[in-house]
Amino acid sequence: MMNNEAALNNMQLRMNKEYRKRELRKKINLSLRYIILTIGALIMIYPIIWLIGASFKTNSEIFTSIGFIPKKIDFTPYVKGWITGTQYTFSTYFINTFKYVIPKVIFTVISSVVTAYGFARFNFPFKKPLFGILIATMFLPQIVTLIPMYLL
Repeated sequence: MMNNEAALNNMQLRMNKEYRKRELRKKINLSLRYIILTIGALIMIYPIIWLIGASFKTNSEIFTSIGFIPKKIDFTPYVKGWITGTQYTFSTYFINTFKYVIPKVIFTVISSVVTAYGFARFNFPFKKPLFGILIATMFLPQIVTLIPMYLL
């Protein structure tokens, strides 16, 4: 009887040690993953941070320093960019974009809802092939549809 208990305790100790080793390996593996992902994220985001910092620098400072924090914050590039060098200001371009985008978004949402409702609720001949064609057109790159839209 005593031998069985000793063997059982010995086996539980071994299992406990193996469990702790496994858990330690998991923690180390997880830590290494997060360290690698964090380093990768910092490498990916540095150019964006530098770009934002460079937008406040003068031209000479952009080409002489590699850091992203400017010595003196300069808003003149934003002012010059808003005014532009032509008779139109940036607000004209901004308004024109909204004149184009807002109706397009509204009509796209309406047509998508009506189409989805039709395919979801009604049974009609050639429903599956038509749905396949609809899905296939979504795989077309937008550049392929650009010329026909221009011709319209």
